Amino acid sequence: MNVDSTSYAGDGLWIADYVTAGKPRIKAKWRFHQYKDDPVDTNVADFASKAALREWAKGS
Repeated sequence: MNVDSTSYAGDGLWIADYVTAGKPRIKAKWRFHQYKDDPVDTNVADFASKAALREWAKGS
């Protein structure tokens, strides 16, 4: 497994780290955390609300 040792990332970081949901082991600000991949990818997003996610997705 590759582990981020720099904690440098741009906006909208999606991180795959198979630990507790919403608690990836990185220092960088993240938006999406994939915390499981078996039997399917399972993710959590770091947004205050669905409306905030929609605004981010629109690029506003």
